[in-house]
Amino acid sequence: MASLAILVMHSGRWDNDNCYVDYTIEGVIFKESSSYKELYNVIAMQLGVDTNVIKLKIEYKVKESKTPMLIHNDMGVRVYIMLKKFADDFNKYPICISKMDNSSNITELCESSNQENDMVVSIRNDGIADFETMHLSIGELVEPLCVLGSGSCDGVISDPCNKYVEINQVYKNKATLKSVMKNYAIENRFQYRTVRSNAISYTLECISDECEWLMKASNISKSGMFRIRAFNTYHTCPLKDKVYSQKHASS
Repeated sequence: MASLAILVMHSGRWDNDNCYVDYTIEGVIFKESSSYKELYNVIAMQLGVDTNVIKLKIEYKVKESKTPMLIHNDMGVRVYIMLKKFADDFNKYPICISKMDNSSNITELCESSNQENDMVVSIRNDGIADFETMHLSIGELVEPLCVLGSGSCDGVISDPCNKYVEINQVYKNKATLKSVMKNYAIENRFQYRTVRSNAISYTLECISDECEWLMKASNISKSGMFRIRAFNTYHTCPLKDKVYSQKHASS
């Protein structure tokens, strides 16, 4: 059975513009045949959440509406899976997780039960979402579906001139991360050496053997995107080793 790899953003918050910010990001793989319960359990296990104490709210961001779309049943999972299969970029449609006390109720799941007309989505062969209004029973409700844009909400950095570097950042590919780190070293006037650089991992250390400065990144689920998993910004080397030089690691 085929599987899908998705990005799961958690431990963050929704800001006033309904962008999910200040988050940690993980990669999760689940089967395309998964039910809502199975997807829920996979995410909970990856995040180390005790579902007896904490309830997870699973959402994804859409382009046309600022309101996040909620996944709460098997139909919602099937629609999301179909959308992901049509996506041409792994970083589209990341899942955003909100955690709450298990005793609390998500009231919006019940509010639609008394409505006679709800929005339903079908996906044409070209992958574009069609919206139409239909009369549905509560068991047939489907969450609206549309395309997530590539703006700041998707959490993936594609700008090679990005100047702010921190742990858990996700970069579009290794080439982007390499450009960012090269500029970072120039800006901060020090040299680094490449300890490891391959399709799976990318590790940099300060050129001084006695320095603790370190950056480690790795490929997320073979997607080509790289996440910074370790970043020690503190230099313990002599000042002379941090003087700017044109010689930077090239690999």
